[in-house]
Amino acid sequence: MSIFTRLVDDKRPKVIEDEDKILYKKLKDSLINGGFLTNVFEALDKDYISGIVISVNAAKKASDEAKKASDDISKTIGALKATVTKIGEFQKEVRGDISSLKAKAGLKDDALKHLGDIDAIWKDVQTQQSLLSGFEKQLNSFQATLSAVDLFKSRL
Repeated sequence: MSIFTRLVDDKRPKVIEDEDKILYKKLKDSLINGGFLTNVFEALDKDYISGIVISVNAAKKASDEAKKASDDISKTIGALKATVTKIGEFQKEVRGDISSLKAKAGLKDDALKHLGDIDAIWKDVQTQQSLLSGFEKQLNSFQATLSAVDLFKSRL
């Protein structure tokens, strides 16, 4: 019986109700037993798992790139520390040479008015060294976090 008949003919509700039950049962059986719903759920599972794999791979790539950047920063910090050390050694040499020259030439302190500038520069270098030390601590913390992320990824 068509939907049109059902809407127009109100005198046969029992027949329409029976037909609806039969139609519903046939539709339900064909969807479930025919594998349609099973295939839909399997496809959804595959898409979901595929999405997870893509996300994990993207996280791994980002982690690898962050590790590389972290290694580069560590190398830069090492080079800057070496530079600061060399500058300190140079300052000691210069002060020693200046003291020797001053003694030999009999110069007074007024003649060496730029020594204060050297001291100011040295203070700036020490400040930079302190900042680098703090930056290195942050980098180490970041590397520890990356290690934790890698451990988490390896367990997936």
